Amino acid sequence: MYVYCLYAFLTEALAAAISPYLQIMLRNKGYSHSLVGVIIAVSQIAGLFFPLINGAKIDRNGRYKTRLFLYVIILLVCFAIFVSPHLNFGMQDGKQGTLAVMLYAAVFTLGVGCYSVLNPAMDSYMTANLKGDSDKYGKIRACGTAGYVALLVLVALIGFPSETSNYEIFLTI
Repeated sequence: MYVYCLYAFLTEALAAAISPYLQIMLRNKGYSHSLVGVIIAVSQIAGLFFPLINGAKIDRNGRYKTRLFLYVIILLVCFAIFVSPHLNFGMQDGKQGTLAVMLYAAVFTLGVGCYSVLNPAMDSYMTANLKGDSDKYGKIRACGTAGYVALLVLVALIGFPSETSNYEIFLTI
């Protein structure tokens, strides 16, 4: 059960580190407000459908650990591309190239989609392993909430990261 609590704590802390800064990070890359809105909207739509499609596949074949590991790796690669100062898709002399922006949006959407699969897949895995013990499940979810709140409070108290540096935002994770 402690492993599940740690997982919930860390994944929700990750969400707390990323969620408030997504729009800022995209703006730091030089994208316009309207393009940031489009990228976020498309990724959130993907976040609705990824769990439905992939959750059914995971439940059907029961390979939770393999799929969860794969989604974490894809998420980390997408996020590394997202925060990299050397990969500034679509920006050349302050102008955005359409194909490059679409590629960037696709990487971003894939990352959000993979993240959106993690919680339902892990919930399904935990439910199967906890054999319906709702008390343990409730405690695990409370650990997740504690992770979210703890990171937000920590960031607020220390004043880190700088909103102008995607690298500093990345370090909070």
